[in-house]
Amino acid sequence: MVRLTEEQYRCLDQLEYNPRCLIEGSAGTGKTLLAIEFARREASRNKKVLLVCFNKLLGEWLGTNTFDAQPDSVEVITFHQLLERLITTSSIADQLHAEKHTLDRDDLFNELYPLLALDALDEGVIEPFDTLIIDEGQDLIRSEYLDVFDGLLKGGLAGGNWSIFCDFFHQAIYNGLDADTMLSELEQRAPQHVKFKLLNNCRNTRQIAEEVSLISGFDLPLFLPASVVDGIPVDYRFSEDDNNQCDMLKKCLDQLDSSGVKRRAITLLSPVTLEHSCVGTEACSFLKVTDLSKSENLDRPANTIGFSTILAFKGLESSVVVITDIKQQLDDQHRALLYLGMSRAKHRLIVLGDGSRA
Repeated sequence: MVRLTEEQYRCLDQLEYNPRCLIEGSAGTGKTLLAIEFARREASRNKKVLLVCFNKLLGEWLGTNTFDAQPDSVEVITFHQLLERLITTSSIADQLHAEKHTLDRDDLFNELYPLLALDALDEGVIEPFDTLIIDEGQDLIRSEYLDVFDGLLKGGLAGGNWSIFCDFFHQAIYNGLDADTMLSELEQRAPQHVKFKLLNNCRNTRQIAEEVSLISGFDLPLFLPASVVDGIPVDYRFSEDDNNQCDMLKKCLDQLDSSGVKRRAITLLSPVTLEHSCVGTEACSFLKVTDLSKSENLDRPANTIGFSTILAFKGLESSVVVITDIKQQLDDQHRALLYLGMSRAKHRLIVLGDGSRA
């Protein structure tokens, strides 16, 4: 059983006594954990709960691992899966099938899906929920999506019960909107809500957190004195080409094996897909890899290592993370990606890159 911190209990108190809460916190502060715990508490009060996130793998993990005891009270789903379900159970399903292949990804997900979902809600294809909980809110606060959330919640966003967990400043990768714009969009629809900020890192060792701060340029998070874990320094290894990077990867995996680390505890993360990563080259054919980015869930055979793009693994964590394919020169976008990837590691972090340390 995971023990909550005093700060996290204070956050739950805010959620208990305030019907509309915006919870902000950087990676590792426990946002997803609190979203789960609040959903459980609401379900125990016989509330019909909708827990929505953005990332597919996070949604699968939430649905598989957290709500077996109350499967009928809590609906766990990614936002775009929810939109598709609404539309395909309505009279306008054929319109989606006719138009979805004519639009690019942005127009499909940001315009067509929300528009048709609103029409489906007007048909009454689903009963509104008592409580709405949004994880990864920084990816889901935009005008078109908020209109859908408004229709899904009893009392709407202005008068209903909701909580949104987000990291506006460090993890807003998909949305394309800045924090001020997102906050303005939310306040227009729900002017009366409270804010709570999570400050304490509960995931990473001190060494990992310090390196995440140094590389990304973001402020070093706070630690509770009792929760600070000293670990192994972050291991940086640099190579001239993919072949050399695969050699380094083999060496570091052999070292992890010899120190007793199980393959299932290791996740390989990359800013690029497996097909474009050194992990997918012939030089790395010795690896038995499960591409989590293309999986329905996080399950993998015991003797394989999970691989994922950094973006697809957002919201999740791994005991040991090995990041590959990092370029020597980092622009702002790549620094944000590196922040996401490095902050997934709980106990051990290895970074493999080109050239010398950025």
